Amino acid sequence: MTGTAALVSSALPVIQDLAYQSEAAKELAAQWDQLEVRDRLVYRRWSRQGDNNDVSQLLVPVAARKDFLKRTHAGMTSGHLGIK
Repeated sequence: MTGTAALVSSALPVIQDLAYQSEAAKELAAQWDQLEVRDRLVYRRWSRQGDNNDVSQLLVPVAARKDFLKRTHAGMTSGHLGIK
């Protein structure tokens, strides 16, 4: 079992299955306990060292990243608004 099917089933991929996968897939397998699926999207739980507040990072597939960045940085309310 590989990919999203394994993640949804919560089963860590078998090492033999990972042998032929990309380096990115192997890195995600190493972070398996930090990954979760919500509403068919994959998130990684992350927290700063010494901080007890977890942050959910959306993992955007490579094929969708260009479009995702364009959509999130377009328009008046997007991008970095700065700090005053």
